[in-house]
Amino acid sequence: MATKSIPLKLIDIPPDNRDEIREAELEGLAATMMERGQLSPLLVRPRKKGRFELIAGERRLRAAKILKWDQIEVKEMDLDDRQAAEVHAIENLQRVDLTPWEEARKLADLAGSNGSSVRVEDLAARLGRTPQWVAVRLAVSKLIPELRQLVIDQEWPLTHLPLLARIPKDVQPMILEAIVDNQKMDSMWGFFDGKKHIGTTPPRHELVEFLEEFTRLLSQAAWKLDDPFLLPDAGSCDQCPKRSSAQALLFPELADQKKDRCLDEGCWKAKQAAIVAVKVNELNQKGTKPILLKSLGEVPKELTDALDPATFEQSYDYNVCKKTDKDAQPAVFVTGEDAGTVKYVKPVASGRVGNSGRETKVDQETGEAEPPSSEDRLKTLELKRMCRAGELWSEKLETFKPKWTGMLDALVLHFGCDERHDYRDDGAWEDFANRDHKVKLEQIAWEQLRPIFQKRLYRNGPQTQGEAIWEECLGQARALGLLLVLQYCWHDATVDCPMTKAMVDAGVKDPGKAFKEAIK
Repeated sequence: MATKSIPLKLIDIPPDNRDEIREAELEGLAATMMERGQLSPLLVRPRKKGRFELIAGERRLRAAKILKWDQIEVKEMDLDDRQAAEVHAIENLQRVDLTPWEEARKLADLAGSNGSSVRVEDLAARLGRTPQWVAVRLAVSKLIPELRQLVIDQEWPLTHLPLLARIPKDVQPMILEAIVDNQKMDSMWGFFDGKKHIGTTPPRHELVEFLEEFTRLLSQAAWKLDDPFLLPDAGSCDQCPKRSSAQALLFPELADQKKDRCLDEGCWKAKQAAIVAVKVNELNQKGTKPILLKSLGEVPKELTDALDPATFEQSYDYNVCKKTDKDAQPAVFVTGEDAGTVKYVKPVASGRVGNSGRETKVDQETGEAEPPSSEDRLKTLELKRMCRAGELWSEKLETFKPKWTGMLDALVLHFGCDERHDYRDDGAWEDFANRDHKVKLEQIAWEQLRPIFQKRLYRNGPQTQGEAIWEECLGQARALGLLLVLQYCWHDATVDCPMTKAMVDAGVKDPGKAFKEAIK
């Protein structure tokens, strides 16, 4: 199609044109056009009264106005509104200077101009791109505004965007809230500058692990994946679009059905609560009242509405056993990885807590379990108190106010000790000199160190690891000079974890172990 030259004043830019024009780029383009001339024509379509509407080339048109040109080369195309929108989007997507966000927005415009039934493969073929490239950017365009603004402001790299784009839109507010919390608590996500928390881009592997916490392996579901009636509003899992296998272009590494994951954590928890209620009801109808066991983690509101939370018991007070074992009772797990499953359990015997490794003592003549000794019962109680003291210590760390460290510490905190810090900042010394060292610098350090301390408490596993948690508490308290604070935590733990009625009835005496004995 031949080109022609027309006056700039006859070209109208559509009011809904959403191109982002950066002034610095326009100045550079204008300089290039002044030196080399116009390298490619604008695309326009005819309108009424001899005027033209711009389809593609807004940057060139604006640069020509900067140069005060009267005429500009155009290629006239007779297109309807839908066709014009398609050409506009395709022409812009050929540019190499678009940000991922601009690519995502323009792809969304192109998909919208083709109707909701447009196939990713068709768009990819027209653009000369891979289907995965198109699918990722279409998903990126669906990020909620608040999450999109956060990653733009913090300049998250392109490699992170597909990971976020995988999460369904209605789950993204939860993801955003968790990201903000992480940036306040985790040194890999942000830091405290003495006045406020500054969020930064986490390493990619850290983001992958973080997002996996909001997805679940469907193969581990306690319900049938083809059951549409467990949660009627959600339907069956095998037909749900919020699973990784339904978005193969976004999850190429999860193509194996065994790796298929649920992407909607809220729906997963709701189905967990529903299956728990179903299992409890089934056992009640058989005349059996099950034990309701909870592990670490919050009990879903759906369960607390349907069942009495006061009847929930801690899973570490019981051992899983065979149905035929003496004193075996059916139990329904209400939280944790086993939520919704029915297993047979019996109360912890001897000093064993969960899977700590101590075996139940067995009478060699009868083959039956011996009743736990007073020493074993007290050991079990001590482990519970250690776990509780760890929880209280973690809470105390939130309120701890660090003391002044020293000049060398202050310098390290201010300037850092690796290549990520900018040593060329001429204003750094002035900033350092103007700081209130006795208050702010140690607070900066503590805001980054505290979440590491809290994570270390549970690095060895769940609450059943009482001794490991207590050893970590002791190490931290000694290092910080806060053994007195830990003593208060131990005292409160003994109050929160009193002897059970069974222990009292068995004549077990609680020595009310002193703190100095606990730290041996």
